[in-house]
Amino acid sequence: VGRALALVEPSGRPEPCDTYNGNVVLVPRSVRDRIGDIDKVFRHGMGDYDHGYRARRAGIPVYVTPRHIGTCDRNPPLTGSREPGIGVREALRRITSQRELPPRQWWVYCARHAGVRAPVLMVSPYVKTAARAAVGR
Repeated sequence: VGRALALVEPSGRPEPCDTYNGNVVLVPRSVRDRIGDIDKVFRHGMGDYDHGYRARRAGIPVYVTPRHIGTCDRNPPLTGSREPGIGVREALRRITSQRELPPRQWWVYCARHAGVRAPVLMVSPYVKTAARAAVGR
């Protein structure tokens, strides 16, 4: 947590990964019984990542499937809080929205997975967003 995750593409065989973020995630009942479902505190994003990290912390390996089993349109680049020219107030409104990093959910995520770095990790995307928007004006 706090570092960029490398995307692991299907290679024709199961590939180990750090965590997951997907529209289709197969979780065996034994894993669900051990670590539970995706936490309801996460209403849109972060829940997959959190669940994957909790699985790994419990000693459960996490894998990418041998091939793609679903598709989803990617969001266009430089949209949301990264859209050029939107101004600081709008950029902060967007990054704190449900679609990006709502502060309460982001704090839960940071506190669970970043240890003593949690407070710095918590504020860093908001500071970076404000700075990026201020410079981009």
